[in-house]
Amino acid sequence: DVNWPYLVEGSTEKHGVQTVYIGGYLTQEPTIVDAAIAGLESLGGVLNEGRSSQKSNHFPINTADLEKNHAKHKALLLYGVVVLVLLSPIWIPLSVYRAIRDN
Repeated sequence: DVNWPYLVEGSTEKHGVQTVYIGGYLTQEPTIVDAAIAGLESLGGVLNEGRSSQKSNHFPINTADLEKNHAKHKALLLYGVVVLVLLSPIWIPLSVYRAIRDN
C-alpha cells in the first residue's frame, strides 16, 4: 500500500510474508542461533542469506557436541583474556600518552 510509511517495520513485505530477525550476543552459545534458524526452516521459513551445507547439516546436535562447543568457546575466551592481560602493560601507557599528547 502506498500510504504506509517505510519506517514501519514490515510495511514493504509481500502479502502473506513475515520477516523474522534473529540476533545473538557475544557470549551466547552459537548453536542456539543455529537451532532457531533450523526450527524456523522446518516451519517453512526461507533464509535471505545463504548458509553453508556444513551448518545446515549440523542438527540434531547431541549434548556431547554441545559441551565440546562450549569448551572450545570457553578456551577462546580465556585466550582473549590472557592476551588482554599480556598486552595491557603496553596498551595502557600508550593510551595515556596519546590522551596527554592530544590535549
